[in-house]
This record gives sequence, structure tokens and C-alpha cells, in this order.
Amino acid sequence: MNDYVCHIATLWFEYSVQLRFAVMTKFLVAAYAAIFLSLASHNLSMSIPNRVSDSFRGA
Repeated sequence: MNDYVCHIATLWFEYSVQLRFAVMTKFLVAAYAAIFLSLASHNLSMSIPNRVSDSFRGA
């Protein structure tokens, strides 16, 4: 009985560590993606009106 409980506790500990690591990895990836997307959309929103106004000026 005691060995069984120890085995379950070890499995649960390994599983919780892996789960925490996976959640942290997903969180970091999501944070990096959000930062990258916000920077990219900011650059796009800055460059597109300038290009449009330049093309109107050139025309």
C-alpha cells in the first residue's frame, strides 16, 4: 500500500512538473507572439498610410 502511494505521488509530481513546464512554454510563446504581432501591426499601420499618401502625392 505504501509503495503504491509513493508511486502515485511520484507520477503526480512528474506530471505536474511537466504540465507546469508546458503551461509556462505556451505562455512564453503566446507573449512573444503578442509582442511580435503588436510590433508588426504598429509598423504596418505606420508604413501603409505613408505609402498611400506618397502615392497620392506622386500622382
